Amino acid sequence: MTVTNDDLENSRKLNSSSHRTFRFDPAMAPARLGRFYSRMLLTGVWPSQRALAAALSVSNSHVSRCISISGLSGSILEAFGGEKYVSFRLGKELLKLTREIKSQELRKRALKVKVMELVDPNEILQVLRSGDAPARMRARLSISVDRSGKVLRIEGPDVEKLTRKLGVLRNAIENCLKDINVTGRAYGDMALEHDSSLERP
Repeated sequence: MTVTNDDLENSRKLNSSSHRTFRFDPAMAPARLGRFYSRMLLTGVWPSQRALAAALSVSNSHVSRCISISGLSGSILEAFGGEKYVSFRLGKELLKLTREIKSQELRKRALKVKVMELVDPNEILQVLRSGDAPARMRARLSISVDRSGKVLRIEGPDVEKLTRKLGVLRNAIENCLKDINVTGRAYGDMALEHDSSLERP
């Protein structure tokens, strides 16, 4: 299909109008703008990025930044709840991380964020940078026993999440008790054997 100059001019007018709407929409994320710019370049609406930027009255660096943010891994964007929550400032930080950390490792850390159910952008960035859980989640648990010696008390950050794993926790404690009982019987048998050997003439 042949594209005439009139077709091209109409397409440019239409996309320029759409861009004006996008630019002043507070819900329009940089990643979506980046895909819009990329599509205009791929379809030949404008011959170059510089020409596109000039026609839409934005800087060339703005177009470059949006296109780069739109190229971020989906798992990284989802770590923050989706692309609509990734601002220019946050996108700049994430692009810096992609240059410093291998993509596979960064995706692995992004999955950790989902597992830990983090929502604070600063904590999410901390996990992506270091691969470690936030400091508040690394705090040690406090485990104590009541006076009867039969009740355990567990205190610590995010302990309420254990309610989803009570079955797993119960099995772990039961297995631990079994190991203690087995070990205790083994030591008891060894002690008896030792005492018997001392009694032999």
